Amino acid sequence: MKNLSKSLLKISVATLFMVAALNVGRVSGTNSFFTATAGANGVSFSAGWWVKPDITFDNFDSDTWQVGATENLKWKVQLGDSKASVTDLKLEYTCDGGKSFDTIKEFSDDPGSYDWTVPDNISDQCQIKMEVTDSHELTNSQESGKFGISWMVVLNEIMPKPAFGSEWVEFYNMGGQAVDMSNWQISELTASGSENKYKISSLGIYEGPSDYKIQPKDFLAVKFSGSKLNDTGDTVTLYDPDGNRIDWHKYVASDVKEGKSIARMPDGTGDWIDPVPTPGEKNTGDNDQSDFKKYYSKVCFGKHGRPICSEDFLKSLDLWNGKSASGGNHGTSGNPFRGQAEVNNLPETTGNGQEGSGNPPAGDGAPDGHRHGGWKQNPSSQGDPNSVGDGTWRSKIGQAGFQRHRGWNKIHKTFDSASKGSDSSTGGDSSALVPSGN
Repeated sequence: MKNLSKSLLKISVATLFMVAALNVGRVSGTNSFFTATAGANGVSFSAGWWVKPDITFDNFDSDTWQVGATENLKWKVQLGDSKASVTDLKLEYTCDGGKSFDTIKEFSDDPGSYDWTVPDNISDQCQIKMEVTDSHELTNSQESGKFGISWMVVLNEIMPKPAFGSEWVEFYNMGGQAVDMSNWQISELTASGSENKYKISSLGIYEGPSDYKIQPKDFLAVKFSGSKLNDTGDTVTLYDPDGNRIDWHKYVASDVKEGKSIARMPDGTGDWIDPVPTPGEKNTGDNDQSDFKKYYSKVCFGKHGRPICSEDFLKSLDLWNGKSASGGNHGTSGNPFRGQAEVNNLPETTGNGQEGSGNPPAGDGAPDGHRHGGWKQNPSSQGDPNSVGDGTWRSKIGQAGFQRHRGWNKIHKTFDSASKGSDSSTGGDSSALVPSGN
């Protein structure tokens, strides 16, 4: 018993000496650890072991990766034994916080990198996982930090209250891959808060590619039919073909100003401001009165300088030129047709007075009472369009044509004889058939 105790003591002492003497450390250039042989009182020990492979992810190009893009995954594997090799390497990914993993690729060696086509698994909880086994049958795994997967198409500009024309919404492709928007959807809220969804391809193109396919760093603006975007505030939401919510923006009533868009500055990432509208083009910070005046002086007037935008809006920008929507200047004493308005449009021109009591009644040839038949300015000074008379316009029915008078276009129309207001071909005075007013 005594001898046994002495032997155990010797072993304990030897072990202490061994621990003290072992030069434990990493083998240069490897992940292996070793000890030299050590002994005491005739008892010797030696120790050494290999460790599991060490894995380091080398790069991630961005915090969010675009669906369909090619991302070059890079990594480094350091083995414990410089003479060992990788016998199995598996790449996986998760987008549900690690609850499940899908295989990306398996290798029988270590290629060091792999070009991965990013799947349409929309999430901000994605990670890459790598599992490596070496020739010592030692296995280790490592997970990357979290990143997002998303489409790179975003809402970029909204026009809820145009000065003229249609409401529209613009998208911007921030990514490096073209995206076909045909089967995407956009939604807005009704006054009661329910959501209306519209397929992008069912909306007309306002500006951009006719096939709804947005190239990288390019734009697509689509227009609504009728009034859809609420001036009192709305939430516009963009969905991908699988119904994933990709982007959305909520605006309130104070954001809505006639003729001003609500846009991101810079494109795709910036704050929402109210600049000069730029559908299909890069957003700019131009949003003072002079910028708006310059922009709308071009887009608010049609042929021959006819205003397209509302009178109130043009007056707010000091752009009102006194012309009616059809191009005629408003007279100073009730003559709504002073200037170069078209004769064909006279009875329907903005600013036209009330139809006179003698206006032709509806008939087979004049269903609306005034759109059919010949209208001619009275050659007397009272109805002279270059005077400030009472705006009287008279019809002479039965004449083969009307003579040009003071720059007015020649016009020839025939009133159907079924209309009670028409004269016979021999020509009675139709001076009672006048639309006069202010």
